[in-house]
Amino acid sequence: MLKELEKFNAGRILKKAVPIKIGIGMHTGVIMLGTIGGNIRMDTTVISDVVNIASRVEGLNKEYGTAFLVTEATLNRSEFPGAIQQRKIGEVPIRGKEQRITIYEVQNVN
Repeated sequence: MLKELEKFNAGRILKKAVPIKIGIGMHTGVIMLGTIGGNIRMDTTVISDVVNIASRVEGLNKEYGTAFLVTEATLNRSEFPGAIQQRKIGEVPIRGKEQRITIYEVQNVN
């Protein structure tokens, strides 16, 4: 997503438009996935504590001036940990949680 955004922003810069910034937050765990609706309209969603934490981590990008943050749980589950260049941000409080979580900035994925 970040590589495609970089290409997109290159075109915006040529047109003298302000580049778009995004923040990505990832957390790993068990979720519940469901689809509701009928013949005309259907909607799929996920719910769980994991989804809430991922959303909170995504929001931390603005605070830390980063684009891609992951939790330690996500790094620990990576199949290719050596392929992910990361920088430890530290233990941070998550709104609505008593326990702090450790987050990392993903700097480059090879």
